[in-house]
Amino acid sequence: MLVAEHDGEPVGYVAVHRLPALFAGGVVAVVEELYVIPDRRAEGIGAALMAEAEHIASGWGAAHICVATSRAVDFYKGLGYEPTARFLKKGLD
Repeated sequence: MLVAEHDGEPVGYVAVHRLPALFAGGVVAVVEELYVIPDRRAEGIGAALMAEAEHIASGWGAAHICVATSRAVDFYKGLGYEPTARFLKKGLD
């Protein structure tokens, strides 16, 4: 978990995990969540958090960094991410 702060106050965060993956022949990094408070969006905070997550993932030796989202697709494409597949989910209630 990485947290961005401004004047000692949190303004955003990214949660990234390291997972073993046979398809990748090693490790992949998965971004679980990226959030920037609404009044601080479009200032580069999200991009900076993702850049740091990528740096950390590279240090893990990750083959890929993945984001499962249907939101903010243009944001991620602007950072060089490419759509690859759809995820399916099922509620367990």
